[in-house]
Amino acid sequence: ALLALGKFQEAKEMFEQVLRDNSSQADALIGMARYSLTQNNLDDAMRFADDAVTRNPQNSDAALFKGDLLRAQGKTDEALMLYGKVISLQSDAVAAYINRAVILIGNKKFEPAQADLQTALKLSPGNLAASYTQALLDFSQNKHKAASEMLQQILGAAPSHMPSVLLMGATQFALESYSQAQQQLEYYLKTIPNNLYAIKLMASIQLKNNQAKQAV
Repeated sequence: ALLALGKFQEAKEMFEQVLRDNSSQADALIGMARYSLTQNNLDDAMRFADDAVTRNPQNSDAALFKGDLLRAQGKTDEALMLYGKVISLQSDAVAAYINRAVILIGNKKFEPAQADLQTALKLSPGNLAASYTQALLDFSQNKHKAASEMLQQILGAAPSHMPSVLLMGATQFALESYSQAQQQLEYYLKTIPNNLYAIKLMASIQLKNNQAKQAV
């Protein structure tokens, strides 16, 4: 809670207090890893994550956290192994199925990604992250209409979910609905103005809408 409030030093002191009593306590080690990330210290974050997994080999939360940390660094093969471990320890670990599917989509392994998402959505119907990832999978397979339908459901429930806004813009562009695509991208760029993919996509949309000056 203190970490979430930005009271990083106080959080660190409490985690350290726990670890003085039990140096293997998984949540406290993960907490120290999260604290290290707030200090931009990736090396320490990985060290604490390693400790959490090594000292608690049956703890699915520790394995999931380390997997997410590795995925963020682009170490996808190691992350995949950890997500598999999480699922073997906890068969209803929705986040592990979703995060593994994201990597599989990036690797163009669409069938196993679909299997993971079906499991995730069965375990947690309507899950926002799972639904978004399903739309991403459809988009990645050029199933643009299916992606658009899923994104409409998501944005109906969570209109400010920015990843879905951006993906909807890309989907509408692929469907040649350029005006709708531009509306989505304008909304997205007001919130996240420095996303390179969004900027390039907006320029492409503007060219299709005969707005060459704006594209330049």
